[in-house]
Amino acid sequence: MRRVIASVYRYFAESGRLTVRSWNTFWFTPADPTPLGFIRILTGIMLVYTHAVWGLELEAFFGPNGWLPAEAVHALQSDQTVFSYWWWVPTNWMWFAHGVALAVLVLFTIGCCTRITSVLAFIITISYANRVPAALFGLDQINAMLTLYLAIGPSGAALSVDRLLARFRLTRQSLHADAQQPRFELLPSPSANLATRLIQVHMCVIYLFAGVSKLQGTAWWSGEAMWLTFANLEYQSRDMTWLAHYPWLLHLMTHVTIVWEISFCALIWRPQWRPLMLFIGVLLHVGIGACLGMWTFALIMLVGCSSFLPPSLFREIVIALGGARRLSTIRFDGSPRVERTASWLKAIDVADRLALVDYRRPEADSVSDATQPPTVTGRLEWTTESEAGVVAPTRLTAVLPILLWPLASIGYLIGAVPPRWRPSRHFKHQHRAVG
Repeated sequence: MRRVIASVYRYFAESGRLTVRSWNTFWFTPADPTPLGFIRILTGIMLVYTHAVWGLELEAFFGPNGWLPAEAVHALQSDQTVFSYWWWVPTNWMWFAHGVALAVLVLFTIGCCTRITSVLAFIITISYANRVPAALFGLDQINAMLTLYLAIGPSGAALSVDRLLARFRLTRQSLHADAQQPRFELLPSPSANLATRLIQVHMCVIYLFAGVSKLQGTAWWSGEAMWLTFANLEYQSRDMTWLAHYPWLLHLMTHVTIVWEISFCALIWRPQWRPLMLFIGVLLHVGIGACLGMWTFALIMLVGCSSFLPPSLFREIVIALGGARRLSTIRFDGSPRVERTASWLKAIDVADRLALVDYRRPEADSVSDATQPPTVTGRLEWTTESEAGVVAPTRLTAVLPILLWPLASIGYLIGAVPPRWRPSRHFKHQHRAVG
């Protein structure tokens, strides 16, 4: 009997330890914060847009004589605990408060002081929605959900002004100290994984309950739900009534939708099923936007679904759009202005393809006679390695990140940027990019 009890105890103890280990691995394994940076940018753009729309009828929404008076809102929310700072904003300060809110949302989108602006963005989002509950829709709920989890995780650790300033400061410090250029490694973070998992789990809950609630209506069982949606003139932005001639297609679309929503929470976690589930999700939400005109809701749902994409994909996108195109060397004379410019160029080089070489440093003098300090201060040379291993002057847009090409083009037009950086003689490329 004792052996049986001991065996049962060991079984449950081992199962408990395995469950705890799996739980911690799922929620708290360090993860790349780059996906959160992408989600923050896309969510921030949607927040700025939706709150700018609020401002089109600001007094009608939040004024004392608006569409939904304060007494009516308090009556609707009498049995709820809700928050909105709009109850304390005086009427003559409404536009100022709205302008401050938009400014905070813009700062959150670009990732400036993200630890603060992410929390403020969440407060702003729920305050607008809770003040006018009659105008609360799925878009506002998803906005609030994503903003909350972005405030929990390090959403400003990547693709942000905060990250750019940190890279700039580290580069300037290394140049001042004549030290080796720093490696800008983006360290995985447990909080990044926690925020991403919260978004993923919440998306699963949304789709599961959406599918289960649909089963309460007979139209989803009979296959007529899609036809009733397309035939609804209130939401019809594109004439899809021609589908009436293909009832089998309407039935197929109806049943595929319901099966996809209910099975999403189970199949999305399996790598072999994930591409198919995400592909169907894209078709579903693009169809909602194109046929029903609800583009904002469709797009914000796709932003939530993007949390299931692998972090490596986001890193590849960052390098493709935000990294220098070629392995290059920036040579400068060490004057403060040029040193600052070189540090900014290194900061925006997220692919770490640029190497900074100061003429004043001893190793720069040992390259060749062409590396002697220039007689005129404020000189900056940008050279790129050719196939023969020799470096030569290059155009600015040949090495700048793709996202900065428009700025370089404007600089050419107004004369702020010369067509070519000051040329230098050819010399062997001995300073390769760091990292």
